[in-house]
Amino acid sequence: GRLLDVQQRIISLIDLGGQWAECLELIATEIERLIPREDAYCSILFLDGKHLRHGAAPSISKEYSEAIDGAEIGPNVGSCGTAAYTAKNVNVSSIETDPLWADYKGLALGAGLRACWSVPIMASYGSVLGSFAIYFGHECEYDADLVDLIERFSHLAGLVLEKKINEGKSSQLHKALQHNSHRFESFARAMPDLVLVFDEDGYYVDIYGGEMKSLVLPANMLLGQKLSDILPPAISTAMLNVIHECLDQQKRMVYEYELDVQTGNRIFEARVSPIPVYDLDQPEKGHVIWVAQDVSER
Repeated sequence: GRLLDVQQRIISLIDLGGQWAECLELIATEIERLIPREDAYCSILFLDGKHLRHGAAPSISKEYSEAIDGAEIGPNVGSCGTAAYTAKNVNVSSIETDPLWADYKGLALGAGLRACWSVPIMASYGSVLGSFAIYFGHECEYDADLVDLIERFSHLAGLVLEKKINEGKSSQLHKALQHNSHRFESFARAMPDLVLVFDEDGYYVDIYGGEMKSLVLPANMLLGQKLSDILPPAISTAMLNVIHECLDQQKRMVYEYELDVQTGNRIFEARVSPIPVYDLDQPEKGHVIWVAQDVSER
């Protein structure tokens, strides 16, 4: 019952959007309470490229955690570095004598750590995300029940780290889109042509360009409005058909049309192209970029 209660608390925190560091700290703290040994200490490390970084270690000295932070994984890098490298459990009963700890035993023994059982933290898609370890203040032999408990908690740590990775990717994508949007806007404002973005329903989403007088109304009066509410029925229907055909065929269209704008009656040639994803809040909604060039003189 106690184990199920703890697991439910951790899952609830993850679901409610708890910060990844907070979730890992809770996991580490709770497993230490569940293990019936006073000198059992949890360490959770996450993989950053080929290096293990500190995730949580509530009862291990800060000096030791800082010393191993950034260690590169390999076939002989203590219990955690080896578990992450091989994607297999590594159970070391004696840090002092085990060859896997040759380069790190001075640090561990100095921190009062004598044994270390580590399991790799695995992603749902099969990749290694880090390592989940229990250290002991005394040398001790393998205990299958205890390792089973560690593996259960490593799965919860995997959920947290997958969420951390996905949040990081989302943040990077958002920054990249913001950067590209700023560059596009700067470029578009220097263009003599009009650059409009329409969604699949014919709404004005964005407007750029140097020739704002070539619009039927000022840009701020068009944004958020629908083509059919602004333009005569014949032209709005024709433009919406072009938008739909462009999105359906996923190819560039060229369309010529005549329109009464702020500078009078003009003829435009539009190059219309589909945009893969324009609105992150509605990624399934189709958008087109509509570049309109005034060809009246031609």
